[in-house]
Amino acid sequence: MCDVDRPQSTVSLNGLRGRIAARTGGSACPLRRAQLVGMCLVPLVVSGASCSRSETPSSRGEVFNAGPVFWSDTPVLEHTFQIVNRSRRSLKILEETHSCSCTQVEIGSRSIAPGAKTAITLRVNVPPGYGDRSVLCHLTTDDPATPNRSYEIRLTSYPRVSVVPAKLEFGTITAEDESVDEKTSAAGGRSRTPLRQRAWVELYRPPNRDRPPSPKVFSLKSDVTVELGRVPMRDVLPDGVLRYRYPLDVVLTAGKRPAKMYVRDVAIPFEDDLIASLQVIWKQAGSLSCMPSSLAFGMAEVGDSVVKKGQVRVASYGGSTFRILGVDSGSPAVAVMPGDASGRFPTASAEVHELRFELTPPAEGSRVFSGQAVVKTDDPRSPEVRIPWSLFLRRHESQVSRAGE
Repeated sequence: MCDVDRPQSTVSLNGLRGRIAARTGGSACPLRRAQLVGMCLVPLVVSGASCSRSETPSSRGEVFNAGPVFWSDTPVLEHTFQIVNRSRRSLKILEETHSCSCTQVEIGSRSIAPGAKTAITLRVNVPPGYGDRSVLCHLTTDDPATPNRSYEIRLTSYPRVSVVPAKLEFGTITAEDESVDEKTSAAGGRSRTPLRQRAWVELYRPPNRDRPPSPKVFSLKSDVTVELGRVPMRDVLPDGVLRYRYPLDVVLTAGKRPAKMYVRDVAIPFEDDLIASLQVIWKQAGSLSCMPSSLAFGMAEVGDSVVKKGQVRVASYGGSTFRILGVDSGSPAVAVMPGDASGRFPTASAEVHELRFELTPPAEGSRVFSGQAVVKTDDPRSPEVRIPWSLFLRRHESQVSRAGE
């Protein structure tokens, strides 16, 4: 704990030289003079946490440097500063502000009598990831000479274990990618999407624990496999913290899956109850396409009896056959029928299917009447195909005049 308001003694350099010369009976030895001046100017350096003061004509302050802080050991960092009133008048704290919601400030007393002191305690939520953090508390007092006082905590937060990057995105997997296995991709095959990516498992240790925790035996029951390196790389960071890095290869197993977004959570256990967590994300592309991809029925008047018509072609990318089991039109005003001779669902297997849409304008509604038709198929990669549709509505002049009345 540092006393921020302790007055600093000042001695002029000429006066110091004169005292040395008087006590040594003449001019001071250059070596002794250099040693003594050095003792006055060089601050004491302490490893780990430290305090430092700063002062300007209108403000005073103090900085507490906590050094490296491990979130698992210290989720909340607390430090207390002392405010001493060395004046002959009472000192009042008028206002307190701090930099973020991650900090709590507790002030012992907002009115400090002459010669008394009070404590200001800062509690900081340490982030779980690696990074430098600085939080600031600012006080406004009624001291006419130095009304502003600032108190700052600096720290470097460390996790015990992390994966960099924490998310691996494989992009969109197409039918072409599914036909290329891992060996072909590793040998330089023409896969449009890389099925293998590299990440790093990083483990951090204090300077006095120079031994990396070993990974435990584990298995994954999913379409994602990982290969963890056996020997980690060792780094010593500037603050003395030890970092061990294991290479991690993540392989996405090719396979036929329904078209949607996929998220897989991977957990790798280590000694000391440590878990390295990774998230793998990719999108599975479908094997069916629609032309057009959406239907625009144009414009109609509200309550118009003229039926709007449209047509959509659903086809397979690879030329495989499929059936359309049914269609949810998205509104009773929209009817969807197959374009083949049968005129009903489910359709016969084919590479291409025609769908006929008929829309009856509603009797009332907003300016835009829209929805989405869901086409259900027996294709394993595209069990559903969605077709948005829309119609712009306008009111008849008689309807507008009645609405105005």
